Amino acid sequence: MAFNFAFIGSGQGGGRLACAFHDLGYRRVAVLNTTESDFAGLPEEVHKHSFNVGGAAKDAQFAADTVEGREEEVWDLMQRAWGNDMDYVFVCAGLGGGTGSGTAPKLVEIARKYMESKGKPPRVGVIASLPESSEGQQICRNALQSLKWLLDAKVSPAVLVDNYEVRKLYKPSFTAVHSTINSTVAQLFHIFNQLAAVHSPFVTFDRSELAQLLDNGITVMGASALAPESISSPADISAAIRDQLSNSVLAEVDLRKGQKGVVVFVGDIPTLDKLSMDYFDAGFTQMSRTLGSKLEGAKPVVHRGVYPGSAPGLQVYAMISQLEPPAKKL
Repeated sequence: MAFNFAFIGSGQGGGRLACAFHDLGYRRVAVLNTTESDFAGLPEEVHKHSFNVGGAAKDAQFAADTVEGREEEVWDLMQRAWGNDMDYVFVCAGLGGGTGSGTAPKLVEIARKYMESKGKPPRVGVIASLPESSEGQQICRNALQSLKWLLDAKVSPAVLVDNYEVRKLYKPSFTAVHSTINSTVAQLFHIFNQLAAVHSPFVTFDRSELAQLLDNGITVMGASALAPESISSPADISAAIRDQLSNSVLAEVDLRKGQKGVVVFVGDIPTLDKLSMDYFDAGFTQMSRTLGSKLEGAKPVVHRGVYPGSAPGLQVYAMISQLEPPAKKL
């Protein structure tokens, strides 16, 4: 991996999201809750801590007050789960429920201090899910207040999952909806972290370039797989990138106001041999045309990567950061 990622999941939703990274092999994972019963179904070996107050019952202020005076318990949890060597910390939370909304801001503060105590830059981001508007006023109010604090605190990266978009795109069964969200987001993060650690014989997307993206606020990601027979024109590549970023599980943002981006291609050798440079340029140019096109005087940065892979066809991965909040959703 390019970076040692560490995770702390708060509340039932945040705990499941953090554990999706554990399922991929990440081991610096902690889970926090206000009731022990919400740990049901999580991997046994993940470090857990409950404040044992019987849950927050959608009361974000109650959850926030619960952390007051008990910061040392959180610190001990981080020490047990993360140790001393981490490059980025991600606070995972469902913004809507009481525990996730109420504790996420406090966890960001504690995680920043924890990293500084280990001599690390306080790189603390958030992966947060936003509720559907139909879930009720109190839940939406929790999400708005917590998200406002997190954005004001300049957490980076800020990855915002829209529960409505998940349902619309994947139409998962009731029992599969959470695992669909969590595995999709975790796998995208994992792929970028993996690619940035590998030297490519063609074009390398390196660790410093990934850091630039992760250090610039609101971030979106997407992935597309193109079968060899579906690639007949460079326009097929640029269309795939547009579609993957417009139709993702993340909250809808104006991509034209993003300022940092990357496009990475992974293809098997027969596919890479078949395609001229025009095909790859179409993807890079699509990203360059999109970024900053709605910002006066913007100077967007687009990173590139081309890697050999084993799967037939072409996989296209894209990430954009330094975006504005999802105004429509909010």
